[in-house]
Amino acid sequence: MAAITIRSMVVNAFLIYQLAVHFASASPLYAAKGGVHRRLFPAIETPSAVILTPIAGSPTLLPIPTQTPTSTPSETTSATPSATPSLAFQNFITRRGNKLYDGDQQFRFVSANTPGLLISEDTPGIRWVVPPPYEQDDLMRSVAGIGGLVARTYTLGVPYHIVGPGVYNETGFVGMDNAIAAAGRNGVRLIVPLINENLSAGEENTFLIGAYRDLAAFRGLEADVFYTNDTLRSDFKDTITYVLNRVNTVTGIRYGDDPTILAWQTGNELGSWEKPPAPADWLLDISTHIKSLSQSLVMDGTIGGSWRWQGIDVPTIDIYDSHLYGTNDTKSLREDAAFASLHGKVHVIGEYGLTDPVVYDTYMDENINNPNITGSLIWSLRGHANGGGLNVHSEGKNGTSNEYEIVSYHVPGLPPNIPDKIGPEETTVIADLRRHALAIQNLPSTTPYPAPIAPVLLTVTNGQLTWRGSAWAASYTVFRGNSTSFNGTETPLAMGVLDNVSIGDVVTRGYLWADASFVAGMEVHYAVQAVGVGGDLSPLSNVI
Repeated sequence: MAAITIRSMVVNAFLIYQLAVHFASASPLYAAKGGVHRRLFPAIETPSAVILTPIAGSPTLLPIPTQTPTSTPSETTSATPSATPSLAFQNFITRRGNKLYDGDQQFRFVSANTPGLLISEDTPGIRWVVPPPYEQDDLMRSVAGIGGLVARTYTLGVPYHIVGPGVYNETGFVGMDNAIAAAGRNGVRLIVPLINENLSAGEENTFLIGAYRDLAAFRGLEADVFYTNDTLRSDFKDTITYVLNRVNTVTGIRYGDDPTILAWQTGNELGSWEKPPAPADWLLDISTHIKSLSQSLVMDGTIGGSWRWQGIDVPTIDIYDSHLYGTNDTKSLREDAAFASLHGKVHVIGEYGLTDPVVYDTYMDENINNPNITGSLIWSLRGHANGGGLNVHSEGKNGTSNEYEIVSYHVPGLPPNIPDKIGPEETTVIADLRRHALAIQNLPSTTPYPAPIAPVLLTVTNGQLTWRGSAWAASYTVFRGNSTSFNGTETPLAMGVLDNVSIGDVVTRGYLWADASFVAGMEVHYAVQAVGVGGDLSPLSNVI
């Protein structure tokens, strides 16, 4: 009976896979039985000591889409466990009443949501994709340079992480390994929501991954029993167990033992503003389970209306948040923060944005000046694309926005390119974000900007160049010569070159920047150098 159950789960996963788009390289999957994870494909090396055997009769599963980065001599794209695990942070963030602490120092932050860190939806032709390590590191460099001490990810995805009850996709989790490692390397702590809000009947699941109705569907159940059905609750707790017991294939550290994770969030916008909220008994059960497996804090994921305080007195929940997407939310923010403080809990602005950017300063100022607000996270920050240019994302227009689209932001705040979804407010928003992020840490606004790392020249064809950019590069200098050796003393071909171009545009036209003086038949070579905001120069790129 157990084998039949597992096989039926796999078949269900297979049907879900058939609905996914543009799949790429094969990815190993696991099925859990009795606490032991068994690979559905022939065994290869894994990060933990488990028994690996194929499940007889299981169908061939379609793979999860994943980008394959262009390799360079100095870059590795596969995870290699550390021989000796080393922690990026010495302390877990702890809570004392309504305050957070890093050791004996109060911990407060102004930073950003980074929804593309675990799963990216910005790659041309692919709805969702596991981002390559370069993009994850670039994004965490972006956050760190702002002065952001924290980043909030998007949720675990179905089927990108969770394929069925007890069935998990290794490609997605190796991507998560790389994301956590990149955050730690760059001194950024993470808030990770575990599951996503549900959709109403009839709504298309086009923008949500990991909606809890997908977890219910694995068992042939409706979403409205997610919080009350014992089997679904057990499934969710089993997934949490798998996640927190996972040993990171890059750092060698078990997720539950890694202080890089500031908090595990019970979900993202559970209840939304109109659907049933997570009840107190569910929040108590789930948060207690998380606490039994991890030293990190627990953040409530409920949102919307007075019902969002269902678990305010649950002792195993540490942090509550507000999501602000209007122009007059300061009063409700203060009320929320005061209510959380009254109950001895931490309050943060988990998301804000999608409105007139002049409002953002109000929220960041409130974060700094109101002792009941520990942190704030703008929506949202994106980084460079693996294939050149930028990952961009549009949230469209709404009733509280300006005339232009609300789009994602990029460091260091690039000049607008409206057709490519790089908005006119980006320069101001990033500057204000960094100013507040430094101020909340009592750091001067004159704190130097990070120096960019070397870009990677990817392709050169008839004077048309594409390179992989560098976080905090304000511009690039392009060199051209007859030799394959450059030392940076050559006369530049072009200075002040920008890469404020979307990856979609790069793919469409086939290059990032063109040498206007190139003549057919020239035998020349190129190199690129990043120029930082403060004038710092990166090493030269490779030469092509």
